[in-house]
Amino acid sequence: MLKRLHSYHHWLFFFPLVVWAIVYGVLGFNGLYGQDAFQYYQFSLAIEQLLRGEPEVYSFQVPPFYPLSGAAFAVFFGHTALFLQLISVVGLVGTTFVISRIIHLLFPETPDKTISGYLFLWLVLSPYLLRGSLSVMTDFFTAFWASLVFYHFLLYQKSQTGFSLAMLTAGAILAFFTRYLVAPLLFVPCLAAVWIMVRNRKFGHIVVGGIVVALFFLVYVYFKRGFTGEFFHHHLQGSWSLANVFRRSFTGPDGDTLYPVINLVNTSYQFFHPVYLFPGFLFMFFVRKQDFQKPEIQLILASVALYSLFVSGLVLQNKRFLILSFLFVIVCYFPAWQHLLGKISGRWLPLLVVASVCLQLGLFAQLFSSFYQINYTERQLYARVAALPPAPLYTFEVRLALESYGLSAPVYDLYYPAPDTFEMGNLLLVNPVRWQPQWENHNPMINTRYILDNYETTVLDQLSGGWTLYRIGRRKVVENLELR
Repeated sequence: MLKRLHSYHHWLFFFPLVVWAIVYGVLGFNGLYGQDAFQYYQFSLAIEQLLRGEPEVYSFQVPPFYPLSGAAFAVFFGHTALFLQLISVVGLVGTTFVISRIIHLLFPETPDKTISGYLFLWLVLSPYLLRGSLSVMTDFFTAFWASLVFYHFLLYQKSQTGFSLAMLTAGAILAFFTRYLVAPLLFVPCLAAVWIMVRNRKFGHIVVGGIVVALFFLVYVYFKRGFTGEFFHHHLQGSWSLANVFRRSFTGPDGDTLYPVINLVNTSYQFFHPVYLFPGFLFMFFVRKQDFQKPEIQLILASVALYSLFVSGLVLQNKRFLILSFLFVIVCYFPAWQHLLGKISGRWLPLLVVASVCLQLGLFAQLFSSFYQINYTERQLYARVAALPPAPLYTFEVRLALESYGLSAPVYDLYYPAPDTFEMGNLLLVNPVRWQPQWENHNPMINTRYILDNYETTVLDQLSGGWTLYRIGRRKVVENLELR
């Protein structure tokens, strides 16, 4: 695979690094966006301490391999958030290379430059994927390992070598310990590999796979010593239901949510939604029945279908969850792209390519602006609170951000039941407009209303994004204090 780097068209795959250099160097975007990103960051910091021989008691809620990888670099060079962000960007680059090899295996008669141009336009420049690669998230580190699983499965199916099986097994384990939700996507190729071993009596390969699993298990046991919590815990655990496939409103760990469409329709977005693939509808008209006759394509489609069904059964809709399956939708759409190219006149092709690049980058810029605005707001909130004399702070949604940026005072999350009494001088940072109606009947809004109704408060600042910073005063003297 590396020997092909000399081909000029493969250098297009490095475009995400150019975008990262701009948003990091010019805009100062550090990739820390949303609570998940700060959880990975904090876990990575805790692992750094463990690697330095400084025991750290840390209860984690996320899979360990992504923060471990960031810590492995940061322990020598520092800049933990930077390396976590770089892993994500490089993950998209590496994933694109692996997907190109998968397409080459499936369609060996196709010139590499045709495959490279296709992936540059519709994978590298996919607005949602390009934006996601700039954040401290597991999406593309998981995608890299998941794509390796499919690539080495195709190799194992052809050659049945122990090396391909070992790489398939290692990729599956690393993908799982980077993001647990990837398991349904990898189930079909892993099951097919087991069937090949059993059918062909490859008992030595079963031993190889067992050794790889055992080695990772030993690392898991060693690594687990320094932390509390369970590696296999997920806040969505136990909430999956087949009935959710046809629902669009939910009450769960993420409050009360009402989405425009049911979950089943939402998962179909990976085939045509502009944030993934704006010509997806057009591609559908060029899909031919014979395009899916290859068993390998059928296996990939079965994996996408199983994963999509799993995502449809969750109690929330998150476009991030579809990134992993979208990579393989791109693989399945490749014949349709070739049929479409056959209908386009040569003189129109350059114009259409330029127009597509501009449109994709425009959609990316629009999507990225919301990322950047939230990241900027979180940094501004930290700067404002840090400028005050240290005092306990009650807030929601930004607790991990404030702690990660280095706020020294204790921060309490309104997501959990709050105490019945609050000390004078404590701080309250809230955004009721943003939290309604999702959290109207849940702890964040219940606790906020209780404090504002039962305590004298002084507005210290009205901050960007609708945030208000209060100082809590004495308890109001009324006959009937509001009870929760």
